[in-house]
Amino acid sequence: MGDRLADQPARIDQCYNQRVNFRRVLHSDYVLLALLTLPAALPLLLNAGLPNTADGVLHLYRTVELDRAWRDGVFYPRIAPDFAYGYGYPIFNYYAPLFYFLSQVLHLLALNFEWGMKAAIVFMLFFFPLGMYLLAREWLSREAALVAGVAYLYVPYRFYETYIQGDYPQLLALAIVPFCLWAVTPALTRPRSLTCSTSLRGADGTARTAERASTPSAAPVGEGGGDGSFRFFTFIFCYTALVLAHNITALISTPLIGAYILFMLFTHRTSRIMYRASRIALAIVLAIGLSAFFWLPALGEQRYVHIEKLTRGFFDFHSFFISPSELLAPNSAPDLAAVNPYIPFNLGASVVALSVIGLLLALARHVRSRPVTLTPQLFLAACALALAALTLPLSAPLWEHVPLLVLVEFPWRFVGVAAIPLAMLVGFAAQVTSDEWRVARMIAIRHSSFVCTIFIVLLVLDCFVYLFPRTPFIAYNNPSLADIAKFEIDSQALGTTSASEYLPLWTQRRMYDSPLTSTLLNDRVPDHLQREALPASVRVETLTQTVMQDVYRFNSVGVLTIHLRRIYFPGWTATIDGTPAPLDLLAPNGTMRVQMPAGAHIVAFTFGETNLRLIADGISLVALVVVSGLALWIRRQTAHGRRQTTDDPRLSSVVRRRSSIVVTLAIIVFYFIAPRIGFVRVSSLPTIVGAQHARQDNFGDELQLLAYDLPSASVNTGDPLALTLYWQPLRRIESDYAVFVHLDSPLTLETVAQDVNAHPGNISTIELPLSLYVRDPHVVSVPHSVEPGIYALRVGVLDTHANRALTVTQPDGSQRTRDTLQTIRVRRSTSVDLSGITRANVRFGNVELIGYTLGADNLLTTYWRAAQMPNADATMFVHLLDANGQTVTTFDAPPTNGLLPLSAWDKDEIVIDRRTLKSNADAARIALGLYDPQSSQRYSAQNTDGARLPDDQVVLPLTPTR
Repeated sequence: MGDRLADQPARIDQCYNQRVNFRRVLHSDYVLLALLTLPAALPLLLNAGLPNTADGVLHLYRTVELDRAWRDGVFYPRIAPDFAYGYGYPIFNYYAPLFYFLSQVLHLLALNFEWGMKAAIVFMLFFFPLGMYLLAREWLSREAALVAGVAYLYVPYRFYETYIQGDYPQLLALAIVPFCLWAVTPALTRPRSLTCSTSLRGADGTARTAERASTPSAAPVGEGGGDGSFRFFTFIFCYTALVLAHNITALISTPLIGAYILFMLFTHRTSRIMYRASRIALAIVLAIGLSAFFWLPALGEQRYVHIEKLTRGFFDFHSFFISPSELLAPNSAPDLAAVNPYIPFNLGASVVALSVIGLLLALARHVRSRPVTLTPQLFLAACALALAALTLPLSAPLWEHVPLLVLVEFPWRFVGVAAIPLAMLVGFAAQVTSDEWRVARMIAIRHSSFVCTIFIVLLVLDCFVYLFPRTPFIAYNNPSLADIAKFEIDSQALGTTSASEYLPLWTQRRMYDSPLTSTLLNDRVPDHLQREALPASVRVETLTQTVMQDVYRFNSVGVLTIHLRRIYFPGWTATIDGTPAPLDLLAPNGTMRVQMPAGAHIVAFTFGETNLRLIADGISLVALVVVSGLALWIRRQTAHGRRQTTDDPRLSSVVRRRSSIVVTLAIIVFYFIAPRIGFVRVSSLPTIVGAQHARQDNFGDELQLLAYDLPSASVNTGDPLALTLYWQPLRRIESDYAVFVHLDSPLTLETVAQDVNAHPGNISTIELPLSLYVRDPHVVSVPHSVEPGIYALRVGVLDTHANRALTVTQPDGSQRTRDTLQTIRVRRSTSVDLSGITRANVRFGNVELIGYTLGADNLLTTYWRAAQMPNADATMFVHLLDANGQTVTTFDAPPTNGLLPLSAWDKDEIVIDRRTLKSNADAARIALGLYDPQSSQRYSAQNTDGARLPDDQVVLPLTPTR
């Protein structure tokens, strides 16, 4: 035993001098991470086809277009030639391309498009825990790093993206972010203030924890060692990949990366801080330069398209904030009967709980003066709170004023980024908990291994209900041009985008078909030349036809107008016999034409780079040369002085062995026993389990409204009203239907607020399976200009092609185009300005007339307040009296003309009534009061002294107020 204790310093040094070695790809920790990823990926591997997600098919068709370009020798096309009904669509100029490149490479490796995309998704899922493991390993022990990796994978948001939403480029970007953080850590310094602990047994047989600060021998990257150079270049290429994977995720995760860099710089100051800061600044500049060929044109050429559509209507970020209760909501089994089952945008109960427990234990340990630092935990907690706060309505002012943030569209995107610091906190919690685990001394296993296993089990079990396929899988195999054309025609998702936001400005109106679709539906590449408009005497020969060029030889006896059915976008040029020719754009589609003189000529239409794109390409090329030169120079400098890495196979042998057994058994349980357990399998049909209001409304024998959820039957002006509809197709639908929700005035039937979903639940009605229902969330924003009152909440289904609404049968047998669900109470959110009114201060029962104004146009405006909650309705009478007090004209009607009945008034609510008085030559005064509409008995009228007024009415002068 004495020898073992004497060997402790060497073992501790061995712990602190560990380095992750990429060359040992079969490291058992990586194998364990792969096993832990398997439950999340098995639905993709065991089911034929792709999940029926909202966006997945869009990315599949974009990959098909990229494949067409590659086969024509164009590596990075900026337009998709077959989108927009064959006219072409510049989607690749604005949408990050890395996921499509990855899917295309896998497709070329003898996989069809479907399996190429599935392989890319599985590849990304594995990199979630791997990247977080490598990052956490810089701070924590292996066991705690494994826990952090599992925590980053098993958050509900991951399964929502994979099997419900299908935004796979965003999924790829979130997998890359931890690699960026890992790569940048040693580029600054090794964390010297943290401790690495290993359990050792002393002579008394009790467990001891040996702790030691990291040694100065752990040199920072760039100050010697091949590992530092490797991390430097890894950060460059990882950050470049992040920008090319998903520009929005790059935008919202870059502040986290920047904050992490600053945290490392200012908490580990050394004499070489400026050198280290300059190194990471150089890496960032080179990464931005490498990706400039994409992001610079994407930003600089936004003025050529309708990018503003991503900031209004359906994409208005105000409609997509989540509540704190949803952010912290527990996971529940998604409904098997739903095409798009509800999964809350939550952080994960286990992830949040374990993070909080870890912080509390670390704080307790710090208070007891144990050698532990709270700095990294507090930094991570602050990052997690800040990112989570950006998903809540309280952050709306920030969204409204920070440039580019509005383009994020959906505040819940920050949930995916917030999972990064939270996963790290869970890793810290596992390490602190293992050190504080007293009961483990009585167990014949290492306490760190035991805690690691417990944490992993809790994290996986928290997402237990998501580990089964919840949506149908649709087989696509190898989609063709016909599939793309049919999808665009059926879904009306022009260019695979919802708002047609990348339609060039020269296209004056959105098209819904084209003469090229018939050729595309026959799976043939269309001829873009408008041949039918050419004179019969003209002879035409096609010389070249690629995704970026059309070349023809013409022979004409006269001047010829050549029309090409491609939408103009900057980069298109025309030449006649090699000489540039001016392009003329044809309204309303913005297609191109050119004038050719008589004779035989070769006319070429070519899409190339603009000046801005050439500059961007040049920047990327220069950055690539610089990176390559640095790599060669550093390779020569470190060829003879590489450090050897060490690994202690004993350090995590126990956790690897036991956790592997646990994971293997868990997989067996998950997929053979768990499906037979009732609580993980919920199926609602024929009724929606948990829905608030059941319905059976038939819309044109096409769609049936099964139920709806309305969290609140009242709303303040300026606030959103949330509504969820549940639809089921009654037969196979062949048209694309939109769903609208209106808030209508019962007096005028005018719509005061509305929300329209182009596709219910963001899924085309053509794709809805008969056996399932679709959740259709809506958010109706009520303007401040809406008067308080009782409004009708109505729903309708619109045929977007025929521009007509489907009829629904009412209880009385009549057919209407709007189905009334219920009434909504609208309240004023702002205070009423009473400074300019004439005071009356008369009480009619429990209702007080505060005052009034009379305009020159005889508009009488009265201001009322209920001293207590009224329990009955009343009619307001306004009589014009002559000089003798006789009534000459009456204007009797409920207050607000019945929009807000007296019985619906709130206590102390100020209600404004407006009514125009018709002029009468004999009128001299106004008599005003309230009476019961049933008995015609007037409400008693009293002044401020309590004296009852004559005839229970207040008499006002017929003189305009100022």
